[in-house]
Amino acid sequence: MEELKKLVEEGKIKYIVLSEASAVTIKRAHAIHPITALQMEYSLWTRKIEDEIIPVCW
Repeated sequence: MEELKKLVEEGKIKYIVLSEASAVTIKRAHAIHPITALQMEYSLWTRKIEDEIIPVCW
């Protein structure tokens, strides 16, 4: 995360995005630099993220 933060500061990348991250990982990453987007599986059949992940993102 520190290296990604440096790349943002240098203007080499614009955003930091996480994929399939846990709530703990999201909190730890956001403490270093704001997370722009999060990619998660979310459908009628897979709704596990409603209890833990979505509240962290608000």
